[in-house]
Amino acid sequence: MQILSMGLKDVPPGSINILCNASCSEIRQTSDGGLQLIADVDGKKVMYEPNLLIGADGLNSSVRQALHDIEPENFSMHVLDSPSAGLRFKVLRLPAHPPGSKDGSLRLQNSSIARVSGNNGLGLGLLPQNDDSDYCTANIILKPDHPFWDIKSVEALYECLESSFPQMPIREIIPQEEAERFLACSGGAFPKPQYCKSLHKLLSRTDASKSSPSQGVLLVGDAAHSFPPDLGQGVNSGFEDVVVLNKVLEECNDQIEVALPMFEERRLPDVKALVEIMVWGGPYQYRQDQVKASMWFMRLAAQSIFNKLLPMFVPPPVIVMMQNRNYSYREIAAQQSALATRGFQILAAAAAAACAVLIKQGQIA
Repeated sequence: MQILSMGLKDVPPGSINILCNASCSEIRQTSDGGLQLIADVDGKKVMYEPNLLIGADGLNSSVRQALHDIEPENFSMHVLDSPSAGLRFKVLRLPAHPPGSKDGSLRLQNSSIARVSGNNGLGLGLLPQNDDSDYCTANIILKPDHPFWDIKSVEALYECLESSFPQMPIREIIPQEEAERFLACSGGAFPKPQYCKSLHKLLSRTDASKSSPSQGVLLVGDAAHSFPPDLGQGVNSGFEDVVVLNKVLEECNDQIEVALPMFEERRLPDVKALVEIMVWGGPYQYRQDQVKASMWFMRLAAQSIFNKLLPMFVPPPVIVMMQNRNYSYREIAAQQSALATRGFQILAAAAAAACAVLIKQGQIA
Protein backbone atom coordinates (compact mmCIF):
# COMPACT_ATOMS: atom_id res chain seq x y z
CA MET A 1 0.00 0.00 0.00
CA GLN A 2 2.90 2.35 0.70
CA ILE A 3 4.32 1.76 -2.79
CA LEU A 4 0.88 2.34 -4.33
CA SER A 5 0.46 5.57 -2.37
CA MET A 6 3.90 6.79 -3.48
CA GLY A 7 3.04 6.13 -7.13
CA LEU A 8 -0.23 8.02 -6.88
CA LYS A 9 1.59 11.22 -5.89
CA ASP A 10 2.63 11.73 -9.53
CA VAL A 11 -0.89 11.20 -10.89
CA PRO A 12 -3.16 14.20 -11.58
CA PRO A 13 -5.84 14.54 -8.89
CA GLY A 14 -9.13 12.93 -9.80
CA SER A 15 -7.73 10.76 -12.60
CA ILE A 16 -7.79 7.59 -10.51
CA ASN A 17 -10.70 6.40 -8.40
CA ILE A 18 -9.60 4.07 -5.60
CA LEU A 19 -12.34 1.86 -4.20
CA CYS A 20 -11.98 0.63 -0.63
CA ASN A 21 -14.34 -1.79 1.05
CA ALA A 22 -14.93 -3.38 -2.36
CA SER A 23 -14.71 -6.93 -3.70
CA CYS A 24 -15.26 -8.65 -7.03
CA SER A 25 -18.28 -10.91 -6.87
CA GLU A 26 -18.49 -12.05 -10.49
CA ILE A 27 -16.84 -11.72 -13.91
CA ARG A 28 -18.98 -12.68 -16.88
CA GLN A 29 -18.89 -12.40 -20.66
CA THR A 30 -21.24 -9.86 -22.17
CA SER A 31 -23.40 -10.27 -25.26
CA ASP A 32 -21.01 -8.07 -27.28
CA GLY A 33 -18.00 -10.32 -26.54
CA GLY A 34 -16.36 -8.40 -23.70
CA LEU A 35 -16.00 -9.08 -20.00
CA GLN A 36 -18.07 -7.39 -17.32
CA LEU A 37 -16.89 -7.13 -13.72
CA ILE A 38 -19.52 -7.03 -10.99
CA ALA A 39 -18.26 -5.66 -7.69
CA ASP A 40 -19.69 -5.21 -4.22
CA VAL A 41 -18.85 -1.63 -3.25
CA ASP A 42 -20.05 -0.52 0.17
CA GLY A 43 -22.82 -3.12 -0.01
CA LYS A 44 -23.99 -2.12 -3.49
CA LYS A 45 -23.62 -3.98 -6.80
CA VAL A 46 -21.59 -1.98 -9.32
CA MET A 47 -20.82 -3.09 -12.89
CA TYR A 48 -17.65 -2.23 -14.83
CA GLU A 49 -16.58 -2.92 -18.41
CA PRO A 50 -13.01 -1.58 -18.48
CA ASN A 51 -10.88 -1.24 -21.58
CA LEU A 52 -8.06 -2.94 -19.65
CA LEU A 53 -8.74 -5.51 -16.94
CA ILE A 54 -5.69 -6.67 -14.98
CA GLY A 55 -6.03 -9.87 -13.00
CA ALA A 56 -3.81 -9.51 -9.94
CA ASP A 57 -6.17 -11.56 -7.80
CA GLY A 58 -3.99 -14.49 -6.74
CA LEU A 59 -3.67 -18.18 -7.42
CA ASN A 60 -7.44 -18.73 -7.51
CA SER A 61 -7.89 -15.83 -9.92
CA SER A 62 -11.45 -15.01 -10.97
CA VAL A 63 -10.08 -13.13 -13.98
CA ARG A 64 -8.08 -16.14 -15.15
CA GLN A 65 -11.09 -18.40 -14.61
CA ALA A 66 -13.20 -16.10 -16.80
CA LEU A 67 -10.56 -16.36 -19.54
CA HIS A 68 -10.38 -20.13 -19.02
CA ASP A 69 -14.12 -20.35 -19.65
CA ILE A 70 -13.52 -18.67 -23.03
CA GLU A 71 -10.28 -20.44 -24.04
CA PRO A 72 -9.51 -23.35 -21.70
CA GLU A 73 -6.57 -24.53 -23.82
CA ASN A 74 -4.73 -21.21 -23.42
CA PHE A 75 -5.63 -20.25 -19.85
CA SER A 76 -5.10 -23.48 -17.97
CA MET A 77 -2.15 -23.71 -15.57
CA HIS A 78 0.96 -25.66 -16.48
CA VAL A 79 1.71 -27.41 -13.19
CA LEU A 80 5.05 -28.90 -12.11
CA ASP A 81 5.98 -30.67 -8.89
CA SER A 82 8.42 -29.78 -6.15
CA PRO A 83 9.57 -31.45 -2.91
CA SER A 84 8.35 -28.40 -0.99
CA ALA A 85 4.88 -28.30 -2.56
CA GLY A 86 2.17 -29.25 -0.08
CA LEU A 87 4.14 -28.34 3.04
CA ARG A 88 1.89 -26.73 5.65
CA PHE A 89 2.76 -23.56 7.49
CA LYS A 90 1.51 -21.34 10.28
CA VAL A 91 2.87 -18.07 11.61
CA LEU A 92 3.57 -17.24 15.25
CA ARG A 93 3.76 -13.60 16.30
CA LEU A 94 6.61 -13.05 18.74
CA PRO A 95 7.63 -9.85 20.54
CA ALA A 96 10.18 -7.63 18.82
CA HIS A 97 13.77 -8.86 19.21
CA PRO A 98 12.67 -12.05 20.99
CA PRO A 99 15.12 -13.78 23.34
CA GLY A 100 16.77 -16.82 21.85
CA SER A 101 17.87 -18.03 25.28
CA LYS A 102 16.23 -18.20 28.69
CA ASP A 103 18.81 -15.93 30.31
CA GLY A 104 18.30 -13.26 27.63
CA SER A 105 21.96 -13.32 26.56
CA LEU A 106 20.92 -14.02 22.95
CA ARG A 107 18.48 -11.75 21.16
CA LEU A 108 17.06 -12.40 17.69
CA GLN A 109 17.10 -9.25 15.59
CA ASN A 110 13.99 -8.06 13.76
CA SER A 111 16.00 -7.02 10.71
CA SER A 112 17.74 -10.38 10.21
CA ILE A 113 16.77 -13.69 8.69
CA ALA A 114 17.18 -16.46 11.25
CA ARG A 115 16.25 -20.08 11.79
CA VAL A 116 15.95 -21.57 15.26
CA SER A 117 16.38 -25.33 14.99
CA GLY A 118 14.49 -27.46 17.48
CA ASN A 119 13.74 -31.02 18.41
CA ASN A 120 11.00 -33.19 16.90
CA GLY A 121 11.73 -31.80 13.44
CA LEU A 122 10.44 -28.33 14.35
CA GLY A 123 12.10 -25.06 13.41
CA LEU A 124 11.22 -21.37 13.66
CA GLY A 125 11.90 -19.37 10.51
CA LEU A 126 12.15 -15.67 11.26
CA LEU A 127 11.84 -13.23 8.36
CA PRO A 128 13.17 -9.65 8.52
CA GLN A 129 10.91 -6.88 9.82
CA ASN A 130 11.45 -3.17 10.37
CA ASP A 131 13.55 -2.57 13.46
CA ASP A 132 10.86 -0.32 14.91
CA SER A 133 8.13 -2.97 14.55
CA ASP A 134 6.62 -4.11 17.83
CA TYR A 135 6.62 -7.78 16.83
CA CYS A 136 8.33 -10.31 14.58
CA THR A 137 6.96 -13.36 12.80
CA ALA A 138 8.14 -16.95 13.09
CA ASN A 139 7.10 -19.49 10.47
CA ILE A 140 6.54 -23.12 11.38
CA ILE A 141 6.73 -25.24 8.20
CA LEU A 142 6.19 -28.99 8.33
CA LYS A 143 4.88 -31.93 6.33
CA PRO A 144 1.07 -32.06 6.28
CA ASP A 145 1.03 -35.33 8.27
CA HIS A 146 3.34 -34.08 11.06
CA PRO A 147 1.80 -34.70 14.52
CA PHE A 148 2.31 -31.02 15.38
CA TRP A 149 -0.79 -30.19 13.33
CA ASP A 150 -2.91 -32.43 15.59
CA ILE A 151 -2.38 -30.18 18.63
CA LYS A 152 -5.69 -28.70 19.80
CA SER A 153 -5.10 -27.19 23.24
CA VAL A 154 -2.98 -24.26 24.42
CA GLU A 155 -1.26 -26.35 27.07
CA ALA A 156 -0.37 -29.08 24.56
CA LEU A 157 1.06 -26.38 22.28
CA TYR A 158 3.20 -24.98 25.11
CA GLU A 159 4.47 -28.45 26.04
CA CYS A 160 5.37 -29.25 22.42
CA LEU A 161 7.21 -25.96 21.88
CA GLU A 162 9.02 -26.22 25.22
CA SER A 163 10.26 -29.72 24.40
CA SER A 164 11.25 -28.62 20.90
CA PHE A 165 12.95 -25.36 21.95
CA PRO A 166 14.15 -25.92 25.53
CA GLN A 167 16.59 -23.02 25.17
CA MET A 168 13.79 -20.46 24.73
CA PRO A 169 11.37 -18.98 27.32
CA ILE A 170 8.32 -20.13 25.37
CA ARG A 171 5.59 -19.07 27.82
CA GLU A 172 7.20 -15.67 28.20
CA ILE A 173 7.34 -14.84 24.49
CA ILE A 174 4.05 -16.50 23.47
CA PRO A 175 1.15 -15.20 25.59
CA GLN A 176 -2.00 -17.25 25.87
CA GLU A 177 -3.93 -14.98 23.49
CA GLU A 178 -1.32 -15.57 20.78
CA ALA A 179 -1.34 -19.32 21.40
CA GLU A 180 -5.14 -19.33 21.05
CA ARG A 181 -4.96 -17.30 17.85
CA PHE A 182 -2.31 -19.62 16.43
CA LEU A 183 -4.40 -22.73 17.11
CA ALA A 184 -7.55 -21.13 15.68
CA CYS A 185 -6.01 -20.09 12.37
CA SER A 186 -5.94 -22.65 9.58
CA GLY A 187 -2.57 -21.63 8.16
CA GLY A 188 -1.76 -22.49 4.59
CA ALA A 189 0.07 -24.85 2.27
CA PHE A 190 2.72 -24.26 -0.39
CA PRO A 191 1.34 -24.52 -3.94
CA LYS A 192 2.97 -26.49 -6.72
CA PRO A 193 5.12 -24.45 -9.15
CA GLN A 194 2.83 -23.40 -12.00
CA TYR A 195 2.22 -20.78 -14.65
CA CYS A 196 -0.60 -19.85 -16.98
CA LYS A 197 0.04 -20.84 -20.59
CA SER A 198 -1.01 -17.40 -21.81
CA LEU A 199 -0.83 -14.06 -20.00
CA HIS A 200 -3.19 -11.89 -22.03
CA LYS A 201 -6.33 -11.87 -24.14
CA LEU A 202 -7.68 -9.23 -26.53
CA LEU A 203 -11.46 -9.38 -26.79
CA SER A 204 -13.36 -7.78 -29.67
CA ARG A 205 -16.51 -5.94 -28.66
CA THR A 206 -19.33 -5.38 -31.13
CA ASP A 207 -21.02 -2.57 -29.21
CA ALA A 208 -20.09 0.62 -31.10
CA SER A 209 -21.00 2.79 -28.10
CA LYS A 210 -17.99 1.53 -26.14
CA SER A 211 -14.98 3.86 -25.96
CA SER A 212 -12.79 1.14 -27.48
CA PRO A 213 -13.76 -1.72 -29.83
CA SER A 214 -11.39 -4.07 -28.01
CA GLN A 215 -10.89 -4.98 -24.40
CA GLY A 216 -7.56 -6.13 -23.02
CA VAL A 217 -7.25 -8.64 -20.19
CA LEU A 218 -3.89 -9.31 -18.53
CA LEU A 219 -2.66 -11.62 -15.77
CA VAL A 220 0.11 -10.68 -13.34
CA GLY A 221 1.47 -11.93 -10.02
CA ASP A 222 0.11 -15.16 -8.57
CA ALA A 223 -2.73 -15.10 -11.09
CA ALA A 224 -0.09 -15.70 -13.79
CA HIS A 225 2.50 -17.72 -11.86
CA SER A 226 2.64 -19.29 -8.42
CA PHE A 227 5.13 -21.44 -6.52
CA PRO A 228 6.47 -22.25 -3.04
CA PRO A 229 8.36 -19.40 -1.30
CA ASP A 230 11.70 -21.28 -1.45
CA LEU A 231 13.63 -18.44 -3.10
CA GLY A 232 11.54 -15.48 -1.94
CA GLN A 233 10.45 -14.49 -5.45
CA GLY A 234 6.66 -14.24 -5.07
CA VAL A 235 6.43 -10.50 -4.47
CA ASN A 236 9.57 -9.76 -6.49
CA SER A 237 8.29 -11.47 -9.63
CA GLY A 238 4.93 -9.72 -9.26
CA PHE A 239 6.67 -6.34 -9.08
CA GLU A 240 8.72 -7.29 -12.12
CA ASP A 241 5.50 -8.07 -14.02
CA VAL A 242 4.31 -4.54 -13.30
CA VAL A 243 7.65 -2.98 -14.29
CA VAL A 244 7.61 -4.79 -17.65
CA LEU A 245 3.96 -3.80 -18.20
CA ASN A 246 4.74 -0.16 -17.48
CA LYS A 247 7.64 -0.20 -19.96
CA VAL A 248 5.64 -1.71 -22.82
CA LEU A 249 2.74 0.69 -22.24
CA GLU A 250 5.15 3.60 -22.46
CA GLU A 251 6.75 2.21 -25.63
CA CYS A 252 3.34 1.69 -27.24
CA ASN A 253 1.81 4.99 -26.11
CA ASP A 254 -0.77 3.04 -24.09
CA GLN A 255 -2.07 1.18 -27.16
CA ILE A 256 -3.39 -1.92 -25.42
CA GLU A 257 -3.70 -3.92 -28.64
CA VAL A 258 0.06 -3.61 -29.15
CA ALA A 259 1.26 -3.54 -25.55
CA LEU A 260 -0.33 -6.74 -24.24
CA PRO A 261 1.11 -9.11 -26.88
CA MET A 262 4.48 -7.40 -26.38
CA PHE A 263 4.20 -7.92 -22.62
CA GLU A 264 3.59 -11.64 -23.04
CA GLU A 265 6.41 -12.00 -25.57
CA ARG A 266 8.87 -10.43 -23.14
CA ARG A 267 7.57 -11.83 -19.89
CA LEU A 268 6.39 -15.38 -20.49
CA PRO A 269 9.89 -16.85 -21.11
CA ASP A 270 11.07 -15.47 -17.77
CA VAL A 271 7.94 -16.74 -16.05
CA LYS A 272 8.51 -20.25 -17.42
CA ALA A 273 12.17 -20.16 -16.35
CA LEU A 274 11.28 -18.98 -12.84
CA VAL A 275 8.69 -21.71 -12.32
CA GLU A 276 11.13 -24.37 -13.56
CA ILE A 277 13.82 -23.05 -11.18
CA MET A 278 11.40 -23.47 -8.28
CA VAL A 279 11.31 -27.23 -8.84
CA TRP A 280 14.95 -27.64 -7.77
CA GLY A 281 16.19 -24.24 -6.56
CA GLY A 282 15.82 -24.69 -2.81
CA PRO A 283 13.04 -27.12 -1.86
CA TYR A 284 14.87 -28.88 1.00
CA GLN A 285 15.74 -25.84 3.10
CA TYR A 286 12.78 -26.69 5.35
CA ARG A 287 14.49 -29.97 6.32
CA GLN A 288 11.36 -32.01 5.64
CA ASP A 289 13.67 -34.87 4.58
CA GLN A 290 16.89 -34.87 6.61
CA VAL A 291 18.93 -37.01 4.18
CA LYS A 292 17.94 -35.03 1.08
CA ALA A 293 18.29 -31.76 2.98
CA SER A 294 21.86 -32.68 3.97
CA MET A 295 22.68 -33.51 0.35
CA TRP A 296 21.16 -30.24 -0.82
CA PHE A 297 23.15 -28.19 1.70
CA MET A 298 26.38 -30.03 0.75
CA ARG A 299 25.74 -29.32 -2.93
CA LEU A 300 25.09 -25.67 -2.06
CA ALA A 301 28.37 -25.44 -0.14
CA ALA A 302 30.32 -27.24 -2.88
CA GLN A 303 28.95 -24.98 -5.62
CA SER A 304 29.82 -21.89 -3.54
CA ILE A 305 33.42 -23.11 -3.11
CA PHE A 306 33.90 -24.01 -6.77
CA ASN A 307 32.37 -20.72 -7.83
CA LYS A 308 35.09 -18.89 -5.90
CA LEU A 309 37.81 -21.13 -7.35
CA LEU A 310 36.50 -21.35 -10.92
CA PRO A 311 34.05 -18.45 -11.43
CA MET A 312 34.31 -18.73 -15.22
CA PHE A 313 33.05 -22.31 -15.17
CA VAL A 314 30.84 -22.57 -12.06
CA PRO A 315 28.09 -19.99 -11.47
CA PRO A 316 27.00 -18.99 -7.96
CA PRO A 317 24.22 -21.07 -6.39
CA VAL A 318 20.68 -20.20 -7.45
CA ILE A 319 19.87 -18.73 -4.06
CA VAL A 320 22.76 -16.27 -4.52
CA MET A 321 22.02 -15.43 -8.15
CA MET A 322 18.42 -14.60 -7.23
CA GLN A 323 19.71 -11.74 -5.06
CA ASN A 324 21.47 -10.12 -8.02
CA ARG A 325 19.03 -8.02 -10.02
CA ASN A 326 21.36 -8.05 -13.03
CA TYR A 327 20.40 -11.67 -13.74
CA SER A 328 17.11 -12.43 -15.44
CA TYR A 329 15.30 -15.64 -14.55
CA ARG A 330 16.16 -16.97 -18.00
CA GLU A 331 19.85 -16.28 -17.46
CA ILE A 332 19.82 -17.99 -14.07
CA ALA A 333 18.09 -21.07 -15.45
CA ALA A 334 20.46 -21.22 -18.43
CA GLN A 335 23.61 -20.98 -16.30
CA GLN A 336 22.43 -23.60 -13.82
CA SER A 337 21.40 -25.92 -16.66
CA ALA A 338 24.82 -25.49 -18.31
CA LEU A 339 26.49 -26.34 -14.99
CA ALA A 340 24.45 -29.54 -14.72
CA THR A 341 25.41 -30.47 -18.29
CA ARG A 342 29.10 -29.84 -17.59
CA GLY A 343 28.82 -31.89 -14.42
CA PHE A 344 27.46 -34.88 -16.34
CA GLN A 345 30.15 -34.45 -18.98
CA ILE A 346 32.89 -34.42 -16.34
CA LEU A 347 31.46 -37.54 -14.68
CA ALA A 348 31.21 -39.29 -18.04
CA ALA A 349 34.80 -38.33 -18.89
CA ALA A 350 36.03 -39.54 -15.49
CA ALA A 351 34.17 -42.82 -15.91
CA ALA A 352 35.63 -43.28 -19.40
CA ALA A 353 39.13 -42.54 -18.12
CA ALA A 354 38.69 -45.00 -15.26
CA CYS A 355 37.52 -47.70 -17.69
CA ALA A 356 40.47 -47.01 -19.98
CA VAL A 357 42.92 -47.39 -17.06
CA LEU A 358 41.32 -50.64 -15.98
CA ILE A 359 41.45 -52.03 -19.53
CA LYS A 360 45.06 -51.01 -19.91
CA GLN A 361 45.98 -52.59 -16.59
CA GLY A 362 44.23 -55.78 -17.69
CA GLN A 363 46.20 -55.82 -20.92
CA ILE A 364 49.50 -55.32 -19.06
CA ALA A 365 48.63 -58.10 -16.64
